[in-house]
Amino acid sequence: MVAQIEVDTLFCPNCLENLPSTEARLKRNRCGSCFDCPSCSHTLVTRATSVQTTAPDDPSKTSSRKVYYLTCTRCRWTSRDVGLKDQTVASGGWGEQDNEHYRFLHFLMEHYRALAQAEKLEREKKRSSHRKSTYLSLSDKYSLPSLLGRKSLTPLSPYSPKGDASQISEMIPLEASSEVEGLPDDIFTEEVILSSVTNMEQRMASPEFQPETVTELYPLRKHILPKRSLRCRHCEHNLSKPEYNPSSIKFKIQLGAFYHVPEVRLVKSIVLKAGVENGVQISLCNPTPHDITLAFLPFVPEAYLQAQQKGEKRYNSVQYVYLDKRNPWCSH
Repeated sequence: MVAQIEVDTLFCPNCLENLPSTEARLKRNRCGSCFDCPSCSHTLVTRATSVQTTAPDDPSKTSSRKVYYLTCTRCRWTSRDVGLKDQTVASGGWGEQDNEHYRFLHFLMEHYRALAQAEKLEREKKRSSHRKSTYLSLSDKYSLPSLLGRKSLTPLSPYSPKGDASQISEMIPLEASSEVEGLPDDIFTEEVILSSVTNMEQRMASPEFQPETVTELYPLRKHILPKRSLRCRHCEHNLSKPEYNPSSIKFKIQLGAFYHVPEVRLVKSIVLKAGVENGVQISLCNPTPHDITLAFLPFVPEAYLQAQQKGEKRYNSVQYVYLDKRNPWCSH
């Protein structure tokens, strides 16, 4: 029986902050305060340093101020490499790149969402028009005497549109063009420095920008991870359910198979050769507090299957092993 996977909580693997599903959707499933290195995908840390600044009232006086920047302890990448300004606070305040296609994609999503809502209202309106309501049902459901006393009546149908259908913006279809932007003139003559060019992993880590040079690598917000629980599709019982706290590794419910299936270990490693019979010594462990009887089924090679198809009878013995709960270890 296949288990059904359910998401219980969403959390950041670095700061262990719990995020509701609505907030995670708005943040595009990324943490707002933790970053990954765009060069090696390692977690970035915040470093503090002091800088000398001049006083606004007296330029001759200087004062020290603490600022923060991001750095990678693995590849030594820093946020200063791409020209990001140092922040005055340790967490937050790091700006994001502006994507020129974000507004257009957001406009497309809003347009198709409005179209889907209008089509849904139209289907529900046609479905409700076939239903006939009597006077008694209307008076009981909508309190008809009180409604008649009002000066302005609101639509009784819950599927009445809340706005004008003309508010749906018209889309201008895009037209394909045969004109393609040409390659730069120095692409075949300029020497390529591999250390300054990004690799495929670095580009795919930021698919909306796909930087070509290392000077265009910006910090990446860390992806949030889910805590999953397993549920049986047949009886709908929980098989595995973790704790709500992200820092806890315990389970509220853990009905794993390793608590019921005997453990099989190889006692001594041997060299197996093709066409030569070899003896294998294994050990079995009973993880349950009950007695278990195991059956070793015979190995069925292709020759045995062919013999069965031809009608030949070949008997292979089935061996049984009894594991006592008081002495769970048994060798065979």
